[in-house]
Amino acid sequence: MERHLRAFPILRLADLDDFLLAAKLYRAARRAGVTIRKTLDYLIAAPCVRTGAPLSHADQGFDHLASCTSLRIWAG
Repeated sequence: MERHLRAFPILRLADLDDFLLAAKLYRAARRAGVTIRKTLDYLIAAPCVRTGAPLSHADQGFDHLASCTSLRIWAG
């Protein structure tokens, strides 16, 4: 498992800009009629959107978020 996880880059929040991006993702989702139960998911998604990195996850909320934003999901 560790070997597989090490293949992914570690993305960090990049100051206030990622918090603002998370708020934009929230608004885009709401406009599309999508509600994500965990608001922390927007902060997790923000660095991925900023860098264009796909997100590996086991949370259906990210699929919903990707359907209405530029969040990319890792298909691996």
